[in-house]
Amino acid sequence: MYAVFMQTYGGKGANQAVAASRAGGQVIFVNSVGEDVHTSEMLENFVAEGNDHSKQAFEEAAIILMQYEIPAETVKRVLVTADEMNIPVMWNFAPAREFDRTYLKSRHFSC
Repeated sequence: MYAVFMQTYGGKGANQAVAASRAGGQVIFVNSVGEDVHTSEMLENFVAEGNDHSKQAFEEAAIILMQYEIPAETVKRVLVTADEMNIPVMWNFAPAREFDRTYLKSRHFSC
C-alpha cells in the first residue's frame, strides 16, 4: 500500500462559485490570492470553470453569496454596499463566530 499526494482547486467559496457556474449561473468570484507558483494556474481554472474575476462585481450582481471566512470589516462593507444597491445577500455564517447582530436587520438571507 502506498500514499498518493493529490492537490486540487477548492475552498468553500471557490467550490460554491464553480457549482453555481456549472448550474448555469453567471458567476463573478471575488477573492484574494497569493503570489506563489500556483496563482496563475488557479486563476486560469476559475476562468475555465466560467467564473469571471475581472468585472465590477457589485454593479452586475443579482445576488451575493458570502461566507464568514473573511474579515468582519469586509462582511460589514459587503452588507452595507449590498443594502445601498438593493442586492440580496446569502450569507453562510461558517465558520461560526461572533458578529454584530445589527447585520441581520438588512435585506439578507442567511444559511
